[in-house]
Amino acid sequence: MNDVFQNTDGNSVFLFPEKSLLDRQEAARELGVSNRMMLALIVLRSAPPSLKIRSKTLWRREDISLFRQVWLATVRVADKDRTTRLAAIPTSRSPEEPDPLMRLLGLRTIRHRIVLAIFGAMVITGGLISLILY
Repeated sequence: MNDVFQNTDGNSVFLFPEKSLLDRQEAARELGVSNRMMLALIVLRSAPPSLKIRSKTLWRREDISLFRQVWLATVRVADKDRTTRLAAIPTSRSPEEPDPLMRLLGLRTIRHRIVLAIFGAMVITGGLISLILY
């Protein structure tokens, strides 16, 4: 039979594929950051690569997981070890709350991007002033 329908001992099992294209809220939840932080990452062009389909921005689940792995690699943390440790610790956090480590990494990325933008503006301004004065 095909991949979607399997017949086992007279019982029917339907296997539905996982949603591969996500909107901004779903992408933020998958990445482990808040919606506002995802919007800030998009504005600063530091978000995962996105697709534009009929004027709607969507993210592939694979791109988000790769982006998450890159962020975790910057602090030398394995996502597999981290999720098993988090599952073992009882917390009162709901699944919709942002991941604290991903929040810190997002803030780090935003801060880094702002500092680079300010530095670039200073270099351009200094170059223009030196051209005007000399």
